[in-house]
Amino acid sequence: RPPVHPGAVRRSGRPTGPDGIDVRHGRERQPVHGDVRDAGWADGDGRVEPAAGAAGILRGGSEMASVKLGSKAVGSIVKIKINGALKNFIVVHQGNPSETYYSANGDGTWLLMQDTYGSVAWDADSNRVEYAVSGVSKYCEGTFFDAIDANIRKHIKQISVPVQSASALQTRTSEPHQVFILSITELGDTLRNSAGGSIYLGTRLDYFPSSNATKRKVNSNSEYWARAISLVSGVCYVGTDGTIAGRGGTSKGASASLAKGVRPAFVLPDSLLVADDGTVNANTAPSTPSTLTVPASIHGGSTVTLEWTASSDAENNLEGYAMERSLDGGSTWAQIYQGSARTATNTVAFGTESVMYRVRAYDAEGLTSGWKTSGQVTVINNTAPT
Repeated sequence: RPPVHPGAVRRSGRPTGPDGIDVRHGRERQPVHGDVRDAGWADGDGRVEPAAGAAGILRGGSEMASVKLGSKAVGSIVKIKINGALKNFIVVHQGNPSETYYSANGDGTWLLMQDTYGSVAWDADSNRVEYAVSGVSKYCEGTFFDAIDANIRKHIKQISVPVQSASALQTRTSEPHQVFILSITELGDTLRNSAGGSIYLGTRLDYFPSSNATKRKVNSNSEYWARAISLVSGVCYVGTDGTIAGRGGTSKGASASLAKGVRPAFVLPDSLLVADDGTVNANTAPSTPSTLTVPASIHGGSTVTLEWTASSDAENNLEGYAMERSLDGGSTWAQIYQGSARTATNTVAFGTESVMYRVRAYDAEGLTSGWKTSGQVTVINNTAPT
């Protein structure tokens, strides 16, 4: 069972106060058999709560399942706060799309905002300036970057992405960016010149089928910029129907002075956790205690001392440890300790056949480490002769 903080709502749905009082019914949670060290907790009606075995995220006092961001399928929706409000982002690629076009930092989870966020001109003076000095790039790396939740922002990777050269639009180069808009190629299309030649500004991301406009449409039916300057005229953008204007041939781009939507993208480490409500949690779980020391010989009716090594936490917000015990070889578990110490005592009743222990750490935001589990110890139930 995960650690429970004051005012938390347990998975059984019973809100409890800081002293273990069942707030809904005013009942105190009673230790089973009158000894908190000897078994799990039971509610006032005597029902023992099941122990939690999996690591997770405690949010609002209840434990939510969590998975690594890198395990989310392409097309999944995750949520990140922008200016304090949760916004939807689409997982458009997992891993580095191409080591040819992107730096090693491109190996992560690629996220694209589900809709546009604001609108800006590519260049106020109608110049088809290169992406790095465009109003769009400045907006992404400035206004939008600053609006991202600070805990997420510090994890955004800086990667080199392909752009057109300032001196020759038909030449590709690379620039480092953290927040950027996707190129025509990444969106599943190709930039062409009048002679039919192609420029590949990266590679197609897995979310976008080749030349399929549907996946490029946004809920607001807005037009938005693409990271490419048309080789025919203007700057490339995605239309309300998802087709890309300015891709080549007779398709012309928009004047750089026009304001169009911005659809930001960035890459996060695939090790970040995602709660089952889709929220990305930048906080990382504590490490699992490396050792758990249990006496090799345990006598029924005795009290044993259990010790474990300290966990570490990257954010320095480690709060404590929870320990559980099993009397049936690990099939079921009951909590016997929660606190900041790294030692606990436990009374093993006479007649107990065997015992196992496990411990895990938790932090101030409710993330838990994995369990460190002891071996099964056979309890010696022997009395001296009369």
